[in-house]
Amino acid sequence: MIALALLGCTPTSPPAPPTRSPDADSTRAAIDAVCKLFEGADRDCTRGKNKVSVDGHEYGVRAEIYPVQSGLGMASLRGVVILDDSENTYITRLRGFGGTKAEAVERSMHEWALVSGLAVVDTWLAPADRPALRAIEPDLPAIDLKLGGRAVLRGWPYFQPKGVIYHDKLLTALDPAFPQDPPPGVISLEVVRQRGETAVECWFQGEPHEALCEAARSWTWPSAEYELRLAYVVQPPTP
Repeated sequence: MIALALLGCTPTSPPAPPTRSPDADSTRAAIDAVCKLFEGADRDCTRGKNKVSVDGHEYGVRAEIYPVQSGLGMASLRGVVILDDSENTYITRLRGFGGTKAEAVERSMHEWALVSGLAVVDTWLAPADRPALRAIEPDLPAIDLKLGGRAVLRGWPYFQPKGVIYHDKLLTALDPAFPQDPPPGVISLEVVRQRGETAVECWFQGEPHEALCEAARSWTWPSAEYELRLAYVVQPPTP
């Protein structure tokens, strides 16, 4: 009895952090979104299982999500979309909400395609010409973005209410957080400004990156109140 009483008083260990799992619905939606980006850039795209085919090349596409959180009639979805070619892997952030999981997937994938997906598609197609981004921004200014001496492609910023971000100046502020010639990958930033306070979360290849956040927090973000999500794709070395 004493032993049982002691066992009953033994403190429980903290719950394990949630883990991501492959999700078929999100993967199908990501495959469709990637093909729409290619098609917007005037390329034929064939949808397959966990991949797309364009101009004789195959690109892997798969989504992994955390357990969907539900409450007050809303479903919140978070995870990653993993894109790969024969040489490199790009891990991009995915997030969204809706009345159901299906609605959350639809909304999150629309945002994901613009913020992250199109920069990876342009990496695969023609980084110098940006055909996927030009389909959205026809008058795209010619600005070469760099980080750690490596070329960088930006996504289309999710900025609510609408505002302007000077990407070159932001990347200059982030540069100390990265070594020279960083590996190819995706930088993701999520910024919320409320009541004069700015909260910044940062990831590289889908994992939190505190050094990046320290550099980002030192930058002078726009005033007012807003929600902002950005993605930058660090390009592979030029052959």
